[in-house]
Amino acid sequence: MKLFSTIIDLLYPVECLGCGKEGEFLCEDCIKKIIINNRFICPICGHLCFLGNVCFECKKRSALDGAWLASDYKNELLKKSIKAFKYGLVKELRRPLGEILKKYLDNIANNYAAKFDFDVIVPVPLHRRKFLYRGFNQAELLANEVAEKYSLAVNTTVLKRRRFTKSQMKLKEKKRFKNVVGAFKVLDKQNFLPGKKVLLVDDVMTTGTTLAECARALKEAGAAKVWALALAKS
Repeated sequence: MKLFSTIIDLLYPVECLGCGKEGEFLCEDCIKKIIINNRFICPICGHLCFLGNVCFECKKRSALDGAWLASDYKNELLKKSIKAFKYGLVKELRRPLGEILKKYLDNIANNYAAKFDFDVIVPVPLHRRKFLYRGFNQAELLANEVAEKYSLAVNTTVLKRRRFTKSQMKLKEKKRFKNVVGAFKVLDKQNFLPGKKVLLVDDVMTTGTTLAECARALKEAGAAKVWALALAKS
């Protein structure tokens, strides 16, 4: 394990991914260069939509009620940071990336009067195989950052990934739904979900099919509302 940590340190020395400043992976000045999103889209079809709500047509085929996307994946610094966090295994990036999520939530609360009225935060679960490889679930780390701000519980046991799935980013759009359909299940639903308002947290949203499938499982278990929060849409 020590050798593995040394390799990670060599690949990602403790210096800002933006400017090279030593001591932190994303300095305060560079965080400011990652522009907070002021554009709201339907997470399923991508059309402009009020405050990120799933549009009327997409509601017919999606259990997700809406999604908030904190920034833009086209921002090269954000993309680099997410990749280092997710694939480079740089856990320390949870704090600056979590800060971006919290700045975004402050922005929509202050400028759009969006209410943060959730009962519980649920990170999108990893399959055990991926968890053993990474040693952490990046969505869970981000969820903890948001939960700290709102003094909410993060529930990591209620939603489970029942089978291994390929990365959605590597699949063509038509295969993405088939890849995740039935991939999630809810455990002990009577103790957790009836009537609850749930915020799903993930690092990146692709087409929204993974989040929609998570929402379907949560709604079938009795959740009243399911929204998603992610750093960006790829």
